[in-house]
Amino acid sequence: MKKLVLLALLGLIASVHAQPPVGGGIGKLTDTFLDFEDGQTVFGVLGEGGKVSVDKNKGIAKEGNAALRFDYPLAPGQFNSLMKTGQPGEASKLKSFRFWVKSDYATTLVFVLQEQDSGRHVALINTPKNQWQRVELSLDDFVLSTDANDPQDNNGRLDMDLVVAAALTDFKQFLINFDDENMRKLMGIKDGPHSFWVDDFEASREALPVAEVDPNEPPGTFLLDAFLRPQLSWAVMGDVLVKQVTEASLKEQGRAITLRGQGLQAEYRQQPGSLIGLVKPFRTGALKDMAALRFAIATEQPMTLLLQLEETSGGKYNTTVELPADNKPGEVRLVPMLFEQAEDSKDNNNRLDLSQVKHVSFIDITGFLGGAVADNVLWLSNLRVENKAP
Repeated sequence: MKKLVLLALLGLIASVHAQPPVGGGIGKLTDTFLDFEDGQTVFGVLGEGGKVSVDKNKGIAKEGNAALRFDYPLAPGQFNSLMKTGQPGEASKLKSFRFWVKSDYATTLVFVLQEQDSGRHVALINTPKNQWQRVELSLDDFVLSTDANDPQDNNGRLDMDLVVAAALTDFKQFLINFDDENMRKLMGIKDGPHSFWVDDFEASREALPVAEVDPNEPPGTFLLDAFLRPQLSWAVMGDVLVKQVTEASLKEQGRAITLRGQGLQAEYRQQPGSLIGLVKPFRTGALKDMAALRFAIATEQPMTLLLQLEETSGGKYNTTVELPADNKPGEVRLVPMLFEQAEDSKDNNNRLDLSQVKHVSFIDITGFLGGAVADNVLWLSNLRVENKAP
């Protein structure tokens, strides 16, 4: 399997220092509610093919009569981003971002915070087709991007007093630049013009709630994803629709799924030669003391699930789990020794370094292994890490 670029190719934003401030700098966003009713875009465009405007067509806005619109081409060699630039210190007191977003097709958007002469921090936002998605991001929801083209961060954490740009772009603009056309097809990437809208944008000094770990968990256990925010924050590979669900919402769908808390639902087709993947990025070093990776999972069809841990060095380590069709999520516990080096791994020392792992991938390889064609629904919740006893 070729290397899947998951948080890469944001190098164009490195030119931000040469860009003039858009709309008065980052500071204008602080404690400001932008509903775009006054016709001011505030945000600008990074790239040559994008266009930003205020859309006042009837029925477009989430609230009121206007929303910010961004039009861009999805094509190899093209990269365009909605962006706001400013000066160091203007964003120093910000603790959260809240807004609504809508895309003309199901995709994953990337919210980027760029520090001056330092790191690039990203948060993923899964958006359904033609539906307004509520987004709430705390500073802890951003992950340092550590691919080859990314700038080095001076301390490995997000420093809001150094942030000089905020950007929002389509993640599939990165994936469409694969040289291998078969890989693009495998991942469901197609050329074409696209648009997304933003409404009621707020950058605030108010912090967001944090997830609480079940007190019955072993000491030191922490959540990689509690699915606490209204949006999902996963990279999606292949033709798959994802949405956040609760046990109540599943009952409304007529599904007898016993789900603990909130979780992720993925709908897709298992078919020969296909790969379906869900990738969760997190802070590098978060797994350094991991004794086990744990989660609850259920599937409508039997499946072979491949779990992959990838390091910043390019090392990739896999294990597989056979899952039966079941409407009750089963608990999976995977210890580090179960993960074996992948054939396409490019590790610098040929061993799993938990302190260097930057994301975990959940990949349905049933179709890739030649399984029968079937429509499947996957549920995932309570993704957490059990740490070693001190």
